[in-house]
Amino acid sequence: MLKSSSALSRIISGVKNQNTTTLKNILLINSINNNNCRTFKSQKKDPTIPNFELLLTEKNQPNNFPYKHISDESTGLIGLDIQKLTDFDKLMDKAHQNCDNLRNAIINLTEEECSSKKDFAEKILDMSDEISNQLCLFLDAMEFIRCVDPRNPFRQKADTVHSKFSQYLHKLNTDSLLHQKIASVVKDKSFAEYLNPLQQRCLRLLQEDMEKHGGVHQQKEEAKTVELRSYMDSLAYLFSESVSKFNNLETKDAVLVEVKQGEPLYNSKYIFSYEGKQFVRPSYYNQILVSLKDEDTRKKIYHAKYSSSETNLSILDELLQVRDTYAKDMGYPSYSHWFLHDQCARNPENVHKFLTDLAQSIRPKVEQEIDVMRAIKKSDDIYPWDYHLLRSIATQKVEPFSVSVSDYFPLHKVMEGIYSICYSLFGIRLEPVKMTDSETYHPSIRKLSVIHETEGFLGTIYLDLFSRQSKNVEAANFSIRCGKTTIDQKPVTALVCNIDPTVVDNFSAERVYLLSHSEVITIFHELGHSLHIIFGQTPYQNLSGTRTSIDFVETPSQFMEHFAWDYRVLQTFARHYRTDEPLPYSQFEILKKRKQMFTGLDIEEQIMFGLMDITYHSGWPIIDPVTKTKKSIPQVYYDLRKQYSAQPHCEMTSYPGQFIHFSNYGAGYYSYLYSKVFSDHLWYKFYYPLENPLNREAGEKFRKEALCGASKDPTEIVRNMLGEEPNPSYFLKQFD
Repeated sequence: MLKSSSALSRIISGVKNQNTTTLKNILLINSINNNNCRTFKSQKKDPTIPNFELLLTEKNQPNNFPYKHISDESTGLIGLDIQKLTDFDKLMDKAHQNCDNLRNAIINLTEEECSSKKDFAEKILDMSDEISNQLCLFLDAMEFIRCVDPRNPFRQKADTVHSKFSQYLHKLNTDSLLHQKIASVVKDKSFAEYLNPLQQRCLRLLQEDMEKHGGVHQQKEEAKTVELRSYMDSLAYLFSESVSKFNNLETKDAVLVEVKQGEPLYNSKYIFSYEGKQFVRPSYYNQILVSLKDEDTRKKIYHAKYSSSETNLSILDELLQVRDTYAKDMGYPSYSHWFLHDQCARNPENVHKFLTDLAQSIRPKVEQEIDVMRAIKKSDDIYPWDYHLLRSIATQKVEPFSVSVSDYFPLHKVMEGIYSICYSLFGIRLEPVKMTDSETYHPSIRKLSVIHETEGFLGTIYLDLFSRQSKNVEAANFSIRCGKTTIDQKPVTALVCNIDPTVVDNFSAERVYLLSHSEVITIFHELGHSLHIIFGQTPYQNLSGTRTSIDFVETPSQFMEHFAWDYRVLQTFARHYRTDEPLPYSQFEILKKRKQMFTGLDIEEQIMFGLMDITYHSGWPIIDPVTKTKKSIPQVYYDLRKQYSAQPHCEMTSYPGQFIHFSNYGAGYYSYLYSKVFSDHLWYKFYYPLENPLNREAGEKFRKEALCGASKDPTEIVRNMLGEEPNPSYFLKQFD
C-alpha cells in the first residue's frame, strides 16, 4: 500500500526549474538537507553484501557495523530540521512563507519582464513546481510522522500542523488569480511552439488539477470550497482514527463476544475478563474461526469480526455525503466521476465493467473452491462463518510441509536477497547509513543509501519493519520527499511493515527474525514503491516518483512480488538460518499449491470491496426504488454481494464501517486489481519466460519504461510496455 499526501497537493504543481536564480531569490529554506549523507565513491564491480544480520538483529543501531556512509551531525528527524516540538511550527511557517512568495511572484510576473514567451512560461512552471515541492516536503513528512512516530507529543504535533497546513493547501487550490495566470499560458496558441512535450504535459496537468480542485471558482466561492474540502479531509482522518479505536477496543460501542460458563472457550487462553465477565480477545478471532468446531460460537465470532460501531457508520455516512456534495460543487455527477476523470479508468462506468467482467471470468474457479468446502462439510449449506475453518481443513489436506518454511526466511537473508536482486536488475547497492540520534524516532529504524554503479547517490530509504503499539499502519510506503533533478533534490522514502516475527537463538546467541512467506511478499511489494520513488526522478517534482494515477501506481509494487514467487530467484536467498541450505523445491511447490487453493475466493472478495467502494462514491445517498427511502450502508453492500458474489453473505454484519481504506482510497480501491492486471501481463509475457529473470537488460527496460514517474501518461506507459492492450488472461495464470 502506497502512503503519500502528494495526491492531495498535486493540484498546485509545475514542471521545469531552469531559472534556479529566480527560485533562490524567492526561497528562504531548503526544507530537507540534501547533503545529510557522506558517501564514498562507488566502484564498478560486484558489490560485497553488507552484514545485514548484524545491522538488523541488534535492538539499537549497531555501533560496531562497518558503515561506509554517515549522516551529517546536524541531521534532524528523518532528514528534516526537526529536533524538538517547536521546530514543527518553524518548518511550517517557512514553507508557508516560501509558497506565499512564489505565489505572489507568479501573480505579478508579466511578459514584459521576461526575455521571451518561452522565458515567461518556464518561469511560471518553475515557480509553480516549487510551490508543489514546498507543499509536499512539509505535508508528506508530517503524514509520515503522525502515522509512525511512537512519541505521542511528536505524533500529535505532526497531526496538528498537517491539518493546519492542509487548509492553506486548499486555499491555494482555489486561488482564482493563480489559476488565471496558469490558464493564460496554456490557452496561448503558440504554447506548443516554445515548450517541449514534457513541459506541455506538466502545464496542462497543473491547469487541470487546479480546475479539479476549484481553481475556476470566483473569489467569493473560494472560502466555501476550502471549508468543504477541509471538512472532507478531517472526516476521512476521523473515520480512520475511529476504525483504529474500534479495533483496539478503545470505544464504548466495541462489539464483544461474551463467553459464559460451560460454553466453548470459557477460561481458555482466548479470553479476557472485564467487570466479572469473560470476553473473547478480538486478536484471536481469526485463530478461532480457522480451528473451532462449534458452529454457534464461530457464528458469534464472525458477527463480531465483521461488524462495526454505529459511530463508524455515522462518520462514513457523513463522509460519503460530503464527498458527493464536494464533487457536485466541482461540476461532476458524483465523487467517483470527479476522482476518476484523470485516472486510467476515466469514469465509474469503466471501473464497474472492469470489476464485474473480472468477477465473471473467475466465477468457475470460485464455484470450484466452494464445492471443495461443501465436500468437506458434507453439505450444500455453507455459511460465512464456515469459510475460515473449511479452508483451513482443505489446506491441511495438501501434502504437509516437511520443514518449517519460516526457517528459510530469516530477515537478514531476505534483505541480502533484496540487495542482490536490486544490484542484478538495476545496478544499485543498498548501503547502510549510520544515523544521528536526532534523525531516528525509534531504535529499530535503519537507513539505506541507494547508490548506482555509475550514477552515484540516488536517494534514501528508511526501514521501519517491526510492529509496535504506536503504529497506525499495517504495511505502507511513504514518499517523504520526491526527487527534483534541477536542484539536485534526492528522493527520500520509508518502507514500513508490521512484522511480528518469531525470535530464536542461533549458534552465536544473536536474535534471528524468521518471516512468513507472506511477510516476504509484503516487503517486496513495498520495495516496488520505494524503487518507483527512487528511480522516478524528473526535472519536475510534480511528475516525480509515485505521483501518477492511482490505478497505475501499484503496478511496480505488484510486479516486484513476482520475484518472491519465482523459485529461480527465491533459492538465491531463501536459506535456512542455521544450515544455509536453500528452501527445497518440493516445499516451495507445497507453498504454491496452498496459495492457489482459494485464490478465486480471495480475488472475488477484493472485487466486492472494489464494487462497494465505487458504488458508495457514485452518488450518495442511494434511494431504494421501491420504498423511496435511503438505503443503509450495510444494506447497499449486502445487495451488491447478492448480485455479484458466489459466496453467501451475512446480512446482520456491517463490515463497511471498519473498511479503513475509505479514508484514503475513496473511489480508488479497484486500483489494486486494475494494476495487477497490468503487472501480471508484463511478468508472464516478458519476464517469466526468461532463463534468468534477474537480467540487467530486462531490469533496465523496466526502470526506463515503468519507473519514469508521471513524465508519461500511464495509459501510454502500459501500451508501450505490453505492445497491446492489457489482457486479463495473464492475470488468470495465477490459477494454473
